[in-house]
Amino acid sequence: MSSRFWLLWEAADVKAISHITGGGFYENIPPYDEGRLTARVEKASVPVPPIFSLLQKTGNIPERDMYNTFNMGVGLCMAVSRKLRRAALDALNAAGEKAVVLGEVVEGNEGGCAVLNIGVLVSGGTNLRKLIDAQNAGEIKNGCLRVVISSRADAFALERAQKAGIETVVLCRKDFPDVDAYSQALIDALRERNVELVVLAGFLTITGNNFVEAFPNRILNVHPALLPSFGGKGYYGLHVHEAVLAQGVKVTGATVHFCQRGVRRRAYHPAEGCGSKARGYTGAHSKSG
Repeated sequence: MSSRFWLLWEAADVKAISHITGGGFYENIPPYDEGRLTARVEKASVPVPPIFSLLQKTGNIPERDMYNTFNMGVGLCMAVSRKLRRAALDALNAAGEKAVVLGEVVEGNEGGCAVLNIGVLVSGGTNLRKLIDAQNAGEIKNGCLRVVISSRADAFALERAQKAGIETVVLCRKDFPDVDAYSQALIDALRERNVELVVLAGFLTITGNNFVEAFPNRILNVHPALLPSFGGKGYYGLHVHEAVLAQGVKVTGATVHFCQRGVRRRAYHPAEGCGSKARGYTGAHSKSG
């Protein structure tokens, strides 16, 4: 070990060291403390050299595969005491190293767990509240809400996101000449933030096939009914529940599905049903519009 790392040893309480080589983050950052702890890496904090971005773009390589194959410019990962991390950074930077905080050590046993960046597309706000609540409660494992993109500048979701410390972007359909141009703007905004999973939470704007192709099997939509019933044009938000009650359906619920090319093509996830009531409904409430 070179003398520069001994400087770190003197400045901070080093708990563990991982050399990042072939196999990337997932295979080279092992669990700590006999498997009780693991490293949780914030991808947004990784200073990725341009060569890796070029490789990813040229080869159309999913970001997870990039982090599972290459070190993305990070040669060494050290676990230090949280209260001494500033001293560790100062010692390494003083020695000529480009040191940054990559993440934190948390409970769990999946070593090298890089956090999945999640982008949420909205037109309203209620669905986003549930996602933020889930994140605050620690229910979103190995993922974080990276950005909220709204198709409306007045969507309450923007205020919700900002209060939660989540970056927000407004992209209105009317500002673009066609669907493909709008979709490309969405793609660019998400890729700039290294988003790997896209959640459509009350997003009412139709996108082009280029959007789905940019995130294959990585776009989830939440629909407030048990598809294929009460799906398609006009069925969104409270309109869905009103239609359910009007037809006297006894069981309703919500569906989470992967989006595919075409408005009506979906790959369904299992959804739980619940009883509907004459004077109201139980189940998911999606307020959009």
